[in-house]
Amino acid sequence: DNSTLSISIFADQVPEVIPTTLAETMSYLKQVNVDSSGWQQGVGRGVPLYYILTPLAQLDNVDAQVVHEIEHDFVVQMKDVVDKLDESKLFLQDLVARNAWGNRFWQERVRRYYSNFIAWRALFLKDLGTVLQRRKFGDIGGDIPATLQRYWQHEHWSYYQVIGQVEQYEAELEGWLAQITSLRRDGVHVALSAGDVVSSQLDLTFDKTYMLLVVDNGGRYGLGHLANFSTYA
Repeated sequence: DNSTLSISIFADQVPEVIPTTLAETMSYLKQVNVDSSGWQQGVGRGVPLYYILTPLAQLDNVDAQVVHEIEHDFVVQMKDVVDKLDESKLFLQDLVARNAWGNRFWQERVRRYYSNFIAWRALFLKDLGTVLQRRKFGDIGGDIPATLQRYWQHEHWSYYQVIGQVEQYEAELEGWLAQITSLRRDGVHVALSAGDVVSSQLDLTFDKTYMLLVVDNGGRYGLGHLANFSTYA
């Protein structure tokens, strides 16, 4: 019931109209020390007022700091980066799960590359979270654009660098499989495990068993050895 509502104001000056908006409040405050038309009788001029304004974001108390809204463009860009990191991770996981057909050297390189990517990804996401937190609390050091640009321009772990490396590893594996197919077509027994090596030595079909140990299938030098061994076989 509004008829029972009453307001008591204790002040040196009572405005004729109580301000209810920010603009009205600022206009009233500017006239406090010069306008005496609304002062209460018998009080006098009172004490002049002055104000010291301090940005809340500069206060040490976290609870008093202003939380800034992260710009929509930055949110979209950060989501794109996180999506690309997840996509790169999935590509590498699929690559690690591939059957290397006995190529332990290739398999070890892929696993090491994947482990290095996961470690860098964790550090980058931590840095991005720190920058985001600083930005929310008004720290000009929370430079989101520079952090995102650092990902896109990274010489090893940016999305396009990772995809390019994945394609290179896949091409190497396809080349290895082509070599295995060619050797088998020429009658060479390809040992894809230690058990295959032992079983070939116990095969009494042949008097002698010749073995070529492939340490690294990359380069023309290695390909030449394979070709010569296939011809000899």
